[in-house]
Amino acid sequence: PVMVWPHSKTDLHKVKEQFDGINLTTALASDEEDAVLLRKHIQSTCGFPWMNSYVGETLRRHMGVFCRAFDAMSGERQPGELFQKRDVMRMRALRNQGTASLARGLDLSGAPMRVTKHREEELLRGAAGGGPRLEFATVGGPLCEHPAYVPEVWDAILRRRVLRVHGLCLLSCHAEMILGEGLWRLFFSVKRGADYAFDTQVILRINGKEQSRVTIEQQIEMVDVWMPLFVGEFRQERGCYKEVEVQMESVAATKPEPKFGFYIDRVRAEFVPVWDGN
Repeated sequence: PVMVWPHSKTDLHKVKEQFDGINLTTALASDEEDAVLLRKHIQSTCGFPWMNSYVGETLRRHMGVFCRAFDAMSGERQPGELFQKRDVMRMRALRNQGTASLARGLDLSGAPMRVTKHREEELLRGAAGGGPRLEFATVGGPLCEHPAYVPEVWDAILRRRVLRVHGLCLLSCHAEMILGEGLWRLFFSVKRGADYAFDTQVILRINGKEQSRVTIEQQIEMVDVWMPLFVGEFRQERGCYKEVEVQMESVAATKPEPKFGFYIDRVRAEFVPVWDGN
C-alpha cells in the first residue's frame, strides 16, 4: 500500500499541483532492465497517459489520508500543547485506518470508490475484468481445516470459506499447481485479523527451495485487508508442464507460542509477459 508522510517543510498545495503533471516515461528504477520491461508493459497495456493519471489520482487520495489524519490529531490536542511522540503514533494510526479504507475500495467518507486498479480482493473474487492472467490453487497442510487449530471460516468479502490460524504453534501449508509455459509470480493471499499474534518469521519456498524469510506484520501492515504475500518466480519451460509446489511454514522456535488471527485463502500465480526486445 501507498503510505504518504511528507517532510515538515513540504508545501502540500504545490505537491498536489505537481501530481497533475506526473510523467512516468522519465521514471527511473534501481535496475535499468526492470525499467525497460516496465515501460514496455505499460505501453502494451494501459498506456502512459492512463498510468500517469492513475498514479496522480492515487497520490492525491493518499495525501488526503495524511491531511485528514493530521487535522484529526490536531483537533484532539489542547491549545498550546507541545507536539509529542504520542501525537506521531496517533497520526500513524489514523493514516493506517484511512489507507485501509482506500484499499477496500472506499473513499475517505466511507462511500464506495470507483476503482481503477485491480486489488487483491478483486483478483481473488475473479472480479478484475481485463486484469492479469491468473491461476489459483487450494492451500492445505498438516492440521489445515482442523476445527480447533486451523478452522475454515466464512469470509464476507471473498464470499467463500478460508483458513484461519487459531491456536496453532507450528504452521506448515502448501499448494500445488501445474502452470502453462512462461514466467509466473507466485503469492499466498493472506490477511491479518484484529487478534493477530504470530511470534516467528515464516519461510517461503518453491519446490522445496527457500526463497525468503519474512516477518508477516512487516509485509502485511494493514489489518482485515486481503494482501498478496510474494513467494517468488517460477518459469515453466515449453512442453514440460511440471507441478510446482508453493510452501509457507513458521520458523522453528525452542518454545513456539500459539498463533492467532492469520487468514489464508489461496495461492495465486500471475503470468509475467516477457518481451523479446522488438
